[in-house]
Amino acid sequence: MRSFQGKIVVITGAASGIGEALAKGMAAQGARLMLADIDAAGLERVCAALCTQGCDAHAWVTDTGNEAAIFELAAQTLAKLGHADVVINNAGVGLIAPVENLPTADAHWLMNINFWGVVHGCQAFLPQ
Repeated sequence: MRSFQGKIVVITGAASGIGEALAKGMAAQGARLMLADIDAAGLERVCAALCTQGCDAHAWVTDTGNEAAIFELAAQTLAKLGHADVVINNAGVGLIAPVENLPTADAHWLMNINFWGVVHGCQAFLPQ
């Protein structure tokens, strides 16, 4: 893809960090954006700033660790913008703990977001 002008780009983890930077970069290239994150306030801040600059940007609060939520994100993208041209499964979390002190629930939380969020994101958007 040589140009993102007019392309529909979905970015998870868009409320801060790399996701926010990706959103700004895609907006600068003329993409139409569906931004997703669990951080509603941060997501609204990023989306509002991009809209103020003339970007066609939409926000959807999403828990990428929840399979049904990812499929709803795909449905909302299709309803609001049309089929996604690019999906950036950027959302991710980290844990710092020696494995002997790592609660199993925390490891499952991390895998639900960092692994299953990507798998489910691909499954939800590939049909588009």
